[in-house]
Amino acid sequence: MSKIIVDSHSDIGGYRDVFEDRVAVRRQTTSSDLKLDVAAVADGQGGVNKGERASQTAIDALFSYWRRAGKLTFLPC
Repeated sequence: MSKIIVDSHSDIGGYRDVFEDRVAVRRQTTSSDLKLDVAAVADGQGGVNKGERASQTAIDALFSYWRRAGKLTFLPC
């Protein structure tokens, strides 16, 4: 079986004060015991006020939805 290595890197750049993009990786197991690694990326709002909140809310909502649906169990990566 092959191994997949998941990593992320972020760079705020030289002209912004706040990093707005978000990334999250979760290892999950389905109800049929299938193990999945799910990566989610949310792009910021390009300088719009509170863009970092919008991208974090998108990430949180995605994984929260799966938890409430009860189809996936989240495990630490």
